[in-house]
Amino acid sequence: YWQQQIFSGKDVPPASKHTDEDVINFVKSTPGGIGYVSASSAAAGVKVIAVK
Repeated sequence: YWQQQIFSGKDVPPASKHTDEDVINFVKSTPGGIGYVSASSAAAGVKVIAVK
């Protein structure tokens, strides 16, 4: 899906990060940012929404 979107110039894929810490830093610095990390990685400064 993303290959087609990229090559047609229609869209870009969501940001991909390698570690939970990278995701948290990205979310903190991006207004409206959303990310998925393990529950044990929850950090101050971000809102946590548990998904069960």
